Amino acid sequence: MKPQLLFTFLLLIFGSRPSLAGTNGILEGFVKDKKTGEGLPGVNVLLVGTKQGTATGQDGRYEIQNIRAGRYEVRYSFIGYQTYVMRNVIINPDLRTRLNVELQPTDVELEEIVVLREKPLIQKDVTGTTFIVSSEEIEALPIDNVRQVIGLKAGSTLEGHVRGGKTSEVVYLVDGLPVQDVIQAEQIQTYLPLQSLV
Repeated sequence: MKPQLLFTFLLLIFGSRPSLAGTNGILEGFVKDKKTGEGLPGVNVLLVGTKQGTATGQDGRYEIQNIRAGRYEVRYSFIGYQTYVMRNVIINPDLRTRLNVELQPTDVELEEIVVLREKPLIQKDVTGTTFIVSSEEIEALPIDNVRQVIGLKAGSTLEGHVRGGKTSEVVYLVDGLPVQDVIQAEQIQTYLPLQSLV
């Protein structure tokens, strides 16, 4: 067997990895002591209802990768501190969600603190204009296809094109995959079931 063919074969076998683009996001942030403001090492950070979680590092920083896009409840627990629960945390695909938490030290076991998180006004790691449609919005709207979803967003026409640009200058993504005809640069007239948009 030729060395070049063997190298190509080994590269294909060991170099291939499953693609996670377009479906997973990252949760990160710091956990600090509410009184001193110092980072807390070893705090348990858990996505409730999943098996995903982590513990904070020496400086109180944590990061959970490969989280499927959606809404989550995040629980922070540490011995000697009151448990803190953040609800309605939205994880967007290919973006970082930052949650900084301060834990209240306590000597007596108290009930956990529950906080309902609102969507941030500015997403700092997004460099362009993006519109994200959640599965809850899709289920509530009387729509049949992707074109109707696009037509409901600001700056787009009822035909599903963005104003001020050519059709070839815009990309439409569903679960991270483009839904455009590459040759004619038009949006594919697909009537996808709503489950495929979620």
